Amino acid sequence: MAGVTRSRRPVLMQMLALLASAAGWGCGDDLPSMGPESSSGAVGSSSGSGGSSGGSSSGSGSYPPEVVDIGQDVLLLREDAAVVLTAVVVDPDDEVISGELFGPGEPAKYADLSPHPSDRWIASVSWSDVDSRWPLQFEGEVELPFMVRMADAEGHVAEAGITLRAACGGLTNTACGGECIDPQVTPCTAAVVTSRAR
Repeated sequence: MAGVTRSRRPVLMQMLALLASAAGWGCGDDLPSMGPESSSGAVGSSSGSGGSSGGSSSGSGSYPPEVVDIGQDVLLLREDAAVVLTAVVVDPDDEVISGELFGPGEPAKYADLSPHPSDRWIASVSWSDVDSRWPLQFEGEVELPFMVRMADAEGHVAEAGITLRAACGGLTNTACGGECIDPQVTPCTAAVVTSRAR
């Protein structure tokens, strides 16, 4: 068996030499890089869970931020209460400088996000914040689309969305003019809105 192995070895060496020659590799050449610069995907555009990044490195070694996740501290936005949103934002260059929160109604900008440790950016949305821009009038619950926009020092922007649900609690499921009411006691004269804000 040892003799068979030795007889095949020159053939293997010849095959390796042919492959190296076809690829243009010399004996002292470095192997091709498998880092971000040589990957086939675009460095300046990527996506996280529910998020996306924009911009381009343009060979300068600068990379855009990425919104990895957006969490909320409570499941439902209730009357006279607020939801705290936490965006996890990563940036290889560690250059994220600002974040903004946008939502339904006018003005669309709700808040600036404040930086916190561990790549977290935080903002809160209250019932009154929404109602002052987009009157809360609904039955059951309503879905409210929000978007986080992050920017770094190089001008790259990353965006990601989250949908908040607003609902009345207790004995009523109807909101009218921003207040939760019992329509049998206090009829709502305004039009009750559909289940999703625009």
